[in-house]
Amino acid sequence: MHIKHFFLLSVLALLMAGACKNDTASGEQGEFKNGKPGASAKSAVYSCTLQSGYLMGVKLGMNVDTLAKKLKGGLTMEKLKTAKGEVETYIFQAANLESIRIYPIEKDGQKRVHVVEYAGSLCTTEKGAGVAMTLGDLRKLYPELAVHGSEEDGRTIATGEGWKFLLGTQVFTYGVDIDKMNQDIRVTAIVLQ
Repeated sequence: MHIKHFFLLSVLALLMAGACKNDTASGEQGEFKNGKPGASAKSAVYSCTLQSGYLMGVKLGMNVDTLAKKLKGGLTMEKLKTAKGEVETYIFQAANLESIRIYPIEKDGQKRVHVVEYAGSLCTTEKGAGVAMTLGDLRKLYPELAVHGSEEDGRTIATGEGWKFLLGTQVFTYGVDIDKMNQDIRVTAIVLQ
């Protein structure tokens, strides 16, 4: 087996072990010199379909300590400042090298995954909605989309067919008229909750 085939099979195995369900990979790998890719190497292109309640090996409700043990690189705790004070979050690197943020909740004396925030570019919903998509394009995929702002911190979320999309704007009122919004605002993250 050639080194380039071994490399691609290894990357695929890692992707399958920790990425989204329904993942695909395609791409080329250039020549290898001394066991390393040469200058002509191209990165493999990965994609995956997001599923409700599941992302890259993380399931909503799972124990945070169990998740930390499962992940090769573990979890990195990061506190985010919000209008209500600091919120504890955890970040991990998925097998496809994208960073995922989780928000835990205390339940039955254990920290459980309550929210997963995906800001990567490789995964989309089953309809093709992804990070960096405009609000106008998102509305074409989800015609019944509704937008709500946060009176406390301005986080603006578009919701449709069970999905939540964090938008790159701040609106400090809950009720938002989507028709009056700039349709070029982009999705900055997909939120699973």
